Amino acid sequence: MTTEEKISSIGSSAPEDNRTDLVSAYQELVKAEKAASALEAMLDNIDSKLDDILSDETFLAAEAALRQAEAQSNE
Repeated sequence: MTTEEKISSIGSSAPEDNRTDLVSAYQELVKAEKAASALEAMLDNIDSKLDDILSDETFLAAEAALRQAEAQSNE
């Protein structure tokens, strides 16, 4: 069933202008949901990359060295 058919079945007793508005609103909603899904996938990818960076031994060694330097400067 197409978007227009879905909206027509919902608003079949509504005036044509209202049905057109419903179709437009539904189409915008579908686009927004697709955009939200794409953004969520990007955020998941970023999160995965951050996890990789934070678990990297080079990063952990650098972080430990930084903490040691901070501790020494506070003495």
